[in-house]
Amino acid sequence: LYWSRQMVSDRLDITLGNAAIPTGEILGIVNQLVPGLGLEAPDGTIDLLSSQSRVTVKEAALFADVTRRFWQRLELTLGGRLYKTSSGGTNDLGGALTLLRGSTTVVDQAIVDEKAFNPHASLLLHITPDILAYAATAKGFRVGGVQSGAALLPTEQIPAEFHSDTIWNYETGLRTQWFHRQLHLDLTGFLERWKQPQYLQPDSTGLINFISNVGGVKSEGGEAS
Repeated sequence: LYWSRQMVSDRLDITLGNAAIPTGEILGIVNQLVPGLGLEAPDGTIDLLSSQSRVTVKEAALFADVTRRFWQRLELTLGGRLYKTSSGGTNDLGGALTLLRGSTTVVDQAIVDEKAFNPHASLLLHITPDILAYAATAKGFRVGGVQSGAALLPTEQIPAEFHSDTIWNYETGLRTQWFHRQLHLDLTGFLERWKQPQYLQPDSTGLINFISNVGGVKSEGGEAS
């Protein structure tokens, strides 16, 4: 059994001003003319853009597997992971540039609830006490969540959340040892299929990055040691 709860808090500020620019005086004038804009960054400079996210990620899971041996040389293992995740919270966008959207602050709120079963299986053949052949497959995932950025332009749409991506791994190989276990030689071939990977990309302004689920990735190759 597995359970976790993670609190995530993140803030990004893009500011205007330094010691040579009297930003405090400028902010005072602006606040007098238009009260309540909230354009002051934590360091006293003008906040062109601020992004602050508060997210809670919860996960519960059950793991199980069983191994059965056949004919002394063959082993079959079957198992998996049954899980449920919940990722939710808010992302607040503020600063001078948010006025492009007609508001001093933009609040995005979302929650992503997902549940699935990730299986795994392996087959081992003890050819000799020093040579083992195997084949295995397993499925994994990465949890989704609340978007960390929001579009500055009102004409551009950014999803309020992103979803889990999944990967299937298939591999087969040999594990061998020689000369009274003084030499080990391992060979592995693998194939991986990654579905809907989480991809970080900028919006059209280049100031905000957001995560989207895109396409897929295929990877194949071999390893030797």
